[in-house]
This record gives sequence, C-alpha cells and structure tokens, in this order.
Amino acid sequence: MMNTPFFQFLLYILLVILTYFIVRSISKKIHESFDTKGLPPAINISGKLIKNDLHIYFILPDDIKGSTDVKIVVNQETDRSIFYKINEIEKDDMLYHVVVENLAYNKEAKITAQLKSNWGLGGLSNEIKLTPKVKTISETVVEPPKNAEKYVSCHPDGTYTVHKNYIINPPLINNLSPSLLQNLKNILKPREKTYEVEINLQ
Repeated sequence: MMNTPFFQFLLYILLVILTYFIVRSISKKIHESFDTKGLPPAINISGKLIKNDLHIYFILPDDIKGSTDVKIVVNQETDRSIFYKINEIEKDDMLYHVVVENLAYNKEAKITAQLKSNWGLGGLSNEIKLTPKVKTISETVVEPPKNAEKYVSCHPDGTYTVHKNYIINPPLINNLSPSLLQNLKNILKPREKTYEVEINLQ
C-alpha cells in the first residue's frame, strides 16, 4: 500500500507543507534579526559651497544601527566615494561637518551620503546638486570730479609725490585699481617718469 500512487502523492503534499513552514520560520528569524541589527537609517544633508569646496553638514539620528562610517558619493562626470570615520568627523554640538574638496569648476555635481555599519550601507540621503563657478572680479571705474586734476609723480621705489607737495608710501593711492597700479610699476622700470592723472584726494 505504501507504494501506491495515492500514498506517494500524499507524501509529496506533506513534504511541500513541511518545506513551506521551514522556509517561513527561517525568513521570520532573519526579518526579526534585521529589526534589531538592521541597516543604518538614511540621513539628511545640507551643504555650503566655498569656492570649489563643498562643506556638508548633517545630524545623526538617535539610533544609527551600529554605524561606523559615513560614505559621501560625488557624481561629477565620474563617481567617487569618500569614507569618513564617524568618531573622527568634526562636530559642533550635534552637527557633523565634512568637506569635499576640489570639485571641478563649471560642471554640475551631485552629492549623496549613506551611513555604513558592519551589516552594510544604509539608505541614501537627499541629493545636493550644485555647479562651482569661477568668480570674475569686475573693476568699478569711479569718475573723479572734473576739478580734481593733480600731478602724480610715480617713483620706481613705490613712492608717489602728489602735486609736488607730499609723498604717499605703500599702500599707495587707494582709488588706483590694482591693474593700473601694476601697469604704472611696469612702465616706471628702470627709470623714473612723471604722469598726469585724475584722482580724488578729498
């Protein structure tokens, strides 16, 4: 009777049911294990760009699930990952601060962060998008009053005689732009010359 097809079918059904309960029990234990020792939570990051260095700030949650590191991912043409030890990060009260240096100018960068523990990487943070720009300094030309004509004698040693009355030593005349000042110095080498320029000495 044990070799009959009906008995073999019944044995097969019992084996399927037993396998189902074994797999379910193992899955439940793994799930409970991750509830207590699971992956780290996601964090929120904010940033401040100074030239082409990004200063990143964040606060860690109360339960970091055993996190030991923070992974910063910088996507700018190619991906690069930077790991920081949590216990070595600069901290002001509860605010953590890391710096991503030397971002490429004029190219969009996308930055995210993740906590890392022995169990693996946690959830992704919010994404910061930015494009470092090279700042150009534009000169503002200040037109002096028409009655402000003075004679300025510029000497190779860096001193200036104003209207033959007195000498101004460096830092020299404040309303001369750096480019004009450099031009004057270049022209004066190696001999002394006298120039007539308009400046406002009031």
